[in-house]
Amino acid sequence: HQLHKEPGFFVTLTRTKDKFLDLDERSKIANEKQGDIFISIHANSAPHAEDKGIETYVLNNTADRAAQKLATAENSNSRSSELGFILSDLQINSKVDESSRLAFFVKSALIKNLKTSYAAIINRGVKQALFYVLLGAHMPSIMAEVSFLSNPVEEKRLRSKKYQTEVAKAIAKGIKRYFDEKDKPEMYVKAGR
Repeated sequence: HQLHKEPGFFVTLTRTKDKFLDLDERSKIANEKQGDIFISIHANSAPHAEDKGIETYVLNNTADRAAQKLATAENSNSRSSELGFILSDLQINSKVDESSRLAFFVKSALIKNLKTSYAAIINRGVKQALFYVLLGAHMPSIMAEVSFLSNPVEEKRLRSKKYQTEVAKAIAKGIKRYFDEKDKPEMYVKAGR
C-alpha cells in the first residue's frame, strides 16, 4: 500500500488474504493489468535455523546450487511444466537486465532501511534462478525473499506489523529508485552483485 500514495503509481495485489494462489496465476494477473513490473514477495526458509538475510532473484539459468534448490522448493507448488521454461528462454533473456536492475534497487533499499532499526541484516545479494512465479511475466520481474521463517529471530520480525511496514516501505523505495534511474544511461547492475 506504500505506493498507492505516490502520484503516477497504480498497484495491483494478486491477493489480499492469506490464501494460496497458483504461481502461474500471479504473473498472469500482472500481465492482464499490463503492469510495468512484477514483484513477488516471499519469506525464505532453510534447513539450518542460523540461515538469515535478504536476497532478490531474477529469472535466469544458474549454476548456484542453493538457488537451484530454493527454486525447486518454490516451484513444487506450481502446475507449470518444464516445457514452459524451454519455450520462454528468449523471453527470459530479453528481461534479465531490467529485472536485475529492479532486483538490485529493491534489495539495496531493503538492506539500507532495515539496518537502521534491526541488528544483523544480512545482504545475500541478487541471484538468478528458474522460478515459475516469474516465468510468465511479460515485464521486468523479481522475487524478493525478505527474511527467513526458519530463523527464530527473523520469524519473530516477520510476525511484527512494524517489520512488515518497514519491508513494504523499503520495497516502495526500491521501486521508485528503479523508475527514477530507468532512463539514465549506463546505470546498470548485473545479477550476482
